[in-house]
Amino acid sequence: MTTETTRVRRLAVGSALGVGGLFVGTVLPLVAILLVGAFVPLAFGELFAVGTLFFGVGLVLVSVWFVTSTGRGLGYFDLRLPGLRDLLYVVGGLVALVGVAIAVGLVFSALNVPTAQNSIENTAREGGAEVLLWAIPLAWLAIGLGEELVFRGVVQNYLEEEFSTAGAILASSVIFALVHIPAYYSPNPAATGSVLVVVFCLSVILGVTYVRTRNLLVPILIHGTYNAIVFLSLYVALTGDVPGV
Repeated sequence: MTTETTRVRRLAVGSALGVGGLFVGTVLPLVAILLVGAFVPLAFGELFAVGTLFFGVGLVLVSVWFVTSTGRGLGYFDLRLPGLRDLLYVVGGLVALVGVAIAVGLVFSALNVPTAQNSIENTAREGGAEVLLWAIPLAWLAIGLGEELVFRGVVQNYLEEEFSTAGAILASSVIFALVHIPAYYSPNPAATGSVLVVVFCLSVILGVTYVRTRNLLVPILIHGTYNAIVFLSLYVALTGDVPGV
């Protein structure tokens, strides 16, 4: 088998893992909501919390299934308690994520390029801002954890076995951006596309921090904290209140 054929196969498998993670992470919450809702009456915010939690569970299950079924083992994830150097990368990566998101947003605004809203933002605007109070802790416990296990712990690592480190980061970031299309879908393709550019850039930063530390907890913390900041900012914007103050 030629190198090019092997790389194409790797890309196909990596893409399938990303899409498969999203599929399981979408179906499992629906099943959980139906089962839990059949026994316990839940408010809208609680339904959102159950769904988001099991979204993360679904991604974790796909990740664990892959590493165990292929004989790679759980050590493939490079998970360990962070040291001082790791924590510095968490801070630096978070600053980079926020900075890039703001910079790209300003560029798009100056060019009058429309941007789509995240599905969680749409849910908060339509169903009530209280869902964001659930979303903030779940940013770490479900979204950051689950997505980083799949896209850095599995997809990027898997691609890096055949591609260069830079190639693996870029390819996994393309996959990461594309699977976010449902979360940012808009009837205006330009609006969806502009957000995916931002998602791709953020994914590259997460990929770089993982490579520099080889500790998956670093991008998990960066990703979760970034999302928590976004959700908290949106909650304040919608309600004018700061939780706990």
